[in-house]
Amino acid sequence: MNPKRFIASSILLILGYLALCAGLVALQRTFYHERSESVARGESHLRTLELYARSSMQEHLDDKLRGAMQRMDDAEFDPLLPSEDLFLWRDGTRLLPRPIKYRDGLHTGAIDLYIALMNPDAFVEMHGFGGAERAALLRSMQKAETQDETQRLAELSLELREGLRLPASLEIPYMLAFLDSYLAQTNVEQVDRHMLQAIVRDEFDPLETLKVGGLQRELIKYRDQFTRSEFEFLRDTILRISMHSGALYKDFELRSSAEEKNSFTIQRPVDEETLSKDGDWYLIPDVDGSIVGTRVDAWMMLDEIQIHMSQTGLLEPTESLEMKLSDQKLNVITNISLFVQSKRWQREKRTIANRYHWKTLLNLFCAGLGLAIVGLGLLTQYRKTQLLELQTSFVATVSHELRTPLASVRLLAETLDKKSSSDTTLNNYSRRIIREIDRLTLLVDNVLSFGSLRRGRWNLKPSEVDVQDLLQDIKEEIQEISAKPVRWTFSGLDECRIFADPELVRLLFINLARNACLYNQQEATEIQVNAEQKNGRTLWFRDNGAGIDPTEKKRVFDDFYRPKHKEATRIQGSGLGLAICRRVMHLHGGSINIETSNSSGTTFRIFFPERTT
Repeated sequence: MNPKRFIASSILLILGYLALCAGLVALQRTFYHERSESVARGESHLRTLELYARSSMQEHLDDKLRGAMQRMDDAEFDPLLPSEDLFLWRDGTRLLPRPIKYRDGLHTGAIDLYIALMNPDAFVEMHGFGGAERAALLRSMQKAETQDETQRLAELSLELREGLRLPASLEIPYMLAFLDSYLAQTNVEQVDRHMLQAIVRDEFDPLETLKVGGLQRELIKYRDQFTRSEFEFLRDTILRISMHSGALYKDFELRSSAEEKNSFTIQRPVDEETLSKDGDWYLIPDVDGSIVGTRVDAWMMLDEIQIHMSQTGLLEPTESLEMKLSDQKLNVITNISLFVQSKRWQREKRTIANRYHWKTLLNLFCAGLGLAIVGLGLLTQYRKTQLLELQTSFVATVSHELRTPLASVRLLAETLDKKSSSDTTLNNYSRRIIREIDRLTLLVDNVLSFGSLRRGRWNLKPSEVDVQDLLQDIKEEIQEISAKPVRWTFSGLDECRIFADPELVRLLFINLARNACLYNQQEATEIQVNAEQKNGRTLWFRDNGAGIDPTEKKRVFDDFYRPKHKEATRIQGSGLGLAICRRVMHLHGGSINIETSNSSGTTFRIFFPERTT
C-alpha cells in the first residue's frame, strides 16, 4: 500500500471523528439546557409554595402577638396576672415573664420585725419616715379595750399608711402584724372582711380618697427584696389571712410558688421579627425601644398551614412543609429555612436526572463507537501495510532459505562426482548433504503446515500419543539437522500420554528443538522435558540457548516475527516456528507460553487439557 494513501485515509478518518464529536458536544449542550430548564421550573414552583407558607407563618405569628398585647400591658402592672407566655424586655431588663429572684446574703429582718410587732410589750424601732408613729399606733390598737376603739385605731393606721409609706421590707411585715393584731382584737362577727380583702388582695379606700395596694401584689412585686425563707414566711402569712378573710388567693399561691425554670431571656436588642431556636418564642421590636413577644408553637402553626394548603390544593398528599432553625438562640424570620418536602418532585427530579444520564451515556457510546471505528480503520490500514511488508520479507527470506541449501546440495553433489569412492571425506560430505536436505524439508513442512493452520484447513486427527516415544523418534532427526551435539533429559514422562494429533505434536517439538539448536552458543545443546499431571497435562521444555528479550516474550509467537537482537539476526529463519507452536496448541484447546528466559536458556510451558468426548 502506498504510504501517502495510508496517511490520507487516516486524516479523513480523524477529521470525520472530530466532526462527529463536535455534533455530539452540541447535542449534549441541548440535553443539559433541557435538564436545567426542567429542574428550574420545578424548583420555581416549590419556591412559590415556600413563599406562601412563609407569609402564612408570619401572619399566624403576628395574630398571636396581637392577641397577647393587651394581656401584656395588664401583666406588666399586675403581678397576679399570668405572664409565663408573655415577653417584655426594656432598658436591658426582662420584665416579663416576671423574674423569680430572691435577695442574696443577710436577712432583712422582716420575720424578726413581724414577731416583735406582734408582742405589745416589745420595743420596736422602725426606721424610715413615719415608722415610729405607725408603730405607736399599732401598739395602741393592740391595747384597745373595746371593739369600736380597735376599729377606729385600725382606720387611723390605714390613713397614716397612705401618707407615711415605708420600704417594702418594713411595710409588708408591719401590715401583716397589723392584720393579725386586728383579728386578735376583733370578734369574728365584727371583723370587717371587706377591709381585710382590700388590704390583702385589692385596693382599700376607707375615706374614698385614699388608695392602699394589696399585700399579695406587693409581695410578688418586691420578691427580690427578701431572702427565700423570709418570702416564704410572708407568703404563708398572707395566704392564711386571705383564707380567713375570704379573699381570692389561688392565683397568688400559684404566682408566689412558681420557680424559675429555664426562663427565656436575651442578651441583646432585637431589630427584626425573630423566632427562638426551639420555635417557642416570637419577638419583635416595639416603637419605644422595648422588645415584646409571646410564647408560640411554630411547629403546630406549620401543621395548620400545611393542612390549609393541602385542603386548597396547593400541596399534594405526598408533599409536606418543613422548617429548620439554626442553633443560634434567635433566628430572624426572613432567614429561617422553610421549604416544601415533595416526594413527587424528588421522583420527577430523579427521572429528569436519569433521562439526562441515559442521553449522556448514549452520546458517550456514540463517541466511543466512532473512536472504535476510527481505530479499527487505522488498524486495518496499518495491518494491510504491515502484512504486505511481512509477505514481501517472507518471500525474500524463504527464497533465500531455499536457495542456500539447494546450492549446497549441488556443490556437494558436484564434489562427490569428482571424488573417488575411496576417499574418506566422502562420508562427511554425505552427512552434510543429508543435513541440508533435512533443513529444506523442515522449512517446506513448516510453510505448508502454517498455511493449512492459518486458513483453518487442517483436519485434526487426535489419538493417544506417548510423549516419551514421540521424543525418542525425533531425537535422531534433530541431531542430524544440528551441527552440535544434542543431549536430551526426560523427567516424569513415564506413562505420559496426551490426546492430540500426533503429526501436529511432532511438528511442535521439532520446531522447539530446532530453535534450541539454532539459538545456542554452547558447545552442546541441552534439552530437558518434564511433565506434570494436574487438571490436564503440563510439559516444560527447557533449553540452554541465548534466551529471549523480555520485551519480545509475547511477540515471538506472532506470525513471521523474528527477534531483533544480534544473535537472532545472524541466524537464518522464517519466523514461523513459534507461530506454528501457538496455532498447534490453540487447535488443541491448550496453551504455550514462556515461563522463564535469560542468558542461561528458555523454559516453555505447554499445557494440554483433559481429554473430552
